[in-house]
Amino acid sequence: MNRLGQVLRRRAHLDRQHAFADQFALLSKAPKGVFLPQPALTERAEKLVLQVETALPNILSLTNDACTVLTNASVLVVNLKMLGQISRLVVDTDNLVQGLKKH
Repeated sequence: MNRLGQVLRRRAHLDRQHAFADQFALLSKAPKGVFLPQPALTERAEKLVLQVETALPNILSLTNDACTVLTNASVLVVNLKMLGQISRLVVDTDNLVQGLKKH
C-alpha cells in the first residue's frame, strides 16, 4: 500500500465519519498531513466576531438604561410610601381638629 492510497482511504473514512470533514483542506499528501478550516469558514467566524463586537456597546447601554429605570422606580416607591405616611398624618390631624371643634 502506498502512502497516497492510505491518505485517500483515511480521507474517505473521515468524510463518512464526520459530515463536516469536507470543510477541511489537506495540506500534505502524507499520512501526517494537517487539516485546516477553509477560508470561507474563517471569514464567517470573523464576521460573527465583528457583529458581536459591534453589538456589545449597545447591549451594555441597554443594561445601563435598565439600571437607571430600576433606580428611578425604587425612588418612586420610597416617595409613594412617604406620601402615604403624610396623608395619614393629615387625616389624623384633621380628625383631631374636628374633635376639638366639637368640644
